[in-house]
Amino acid sequence: LILIRHACRIVIATINAFLAAALASTRQFCFAAVASGSVVLILPGYIVLCGSLELANRSIISGSVRLVFSILYR
Repeated sequence: LILIRHACRIVIATINAFLAAALASTRQFCFAAVASGSVVLILPGYIVLCGSLELANRSIISGSVRLVFSILYR
């Protein structure tokens, strides 16, 4: 039952990513804003979400520092 729950989260996040790409192609929605909803389902914490959003915004140094901090200390 637990494996099905985790697989369901990943499938929903993948569907949301494709939906975000389709909405972003209309130039009326921001891809990172819509796709971050699916990232919240998979990632375990706020620091990881902030780090991945900073990496998506091409802030490589601050995003990677946040991700390493969350991996090492959380």
